[in-house]
Amino acid sequence: MAYYQPEVELSSGRVVAAESLVRWEHPEFGTLPPALFTPVAEQLGLMGEPTQLMLRLSLVQHRVWAAAGWVVPISVNVGPDSVTDPGFPAVIAEFLRAEQVPGPMLALEVSEQTGTSAASSSFFAQLAELGVRVALDDFGTGFASLESLGGWPVNELKLDMSLVRPIASNASFRTIVRTTRRPRSPARRHGRGRRGGVRGGLVRTAGPRL
Repeated sequence: MAYYQPEVELSSGRVVAAESLVRWEHPEFGTLPPALFTPVAEQLGLMGEPTQLMLRLSLVQHRVWAAAGWVVPISVNVGPDSVTDPGFPAVIAEFLRAEQVPGPMLALEVSEQTGTSAASSSFFAQLAELGVRVALDDFGTGFASLESLGGWPVNELKLDMSLVRPIASNASFRTIVRTTRRPRSPARRHGRGRRGGVRGGLVRTAGPRL
């Protein structure tokens, strides 16, 4: 099942995007987050079909929102199997045409490890031809540096919660977040911690678009 999480601009409170989140409605255990089932599915090579389903559902939802006058970009998480699947870009193009969604209205989120691998370069090039954006998710948990991102067509950085959560009490982490907000790349940056309250106020001081 697809859930949709808003991305809020803290300086204005305006919703600027939405992220599609997969959840498993288990008949016995209720709503399960992806951390409880996607690792096993990825190990078994079974994430291709669910990823395509989430992509299609998200584009359908975008079309519904747009028809109601609410047009914001939507992002979908994709794993390493999809990134290395030579047929996946064609699927994306087909879904965009079918749902009449412009490419720039879609962002695909990849992990730091997947997004900076050599195998992803061809995938990113084909996304660029479609106008689809690339978001590097959970940035700060791997080995990629801001300098190394200069060679990758990344449009957005999403900071890992491990960087965002401590900023209310740790000056070092606040410095890291501020520095990450000022790379040479024009990519958008997002904090993935809580929004609002004391922590939201501190994140706001790092820049206007978190």
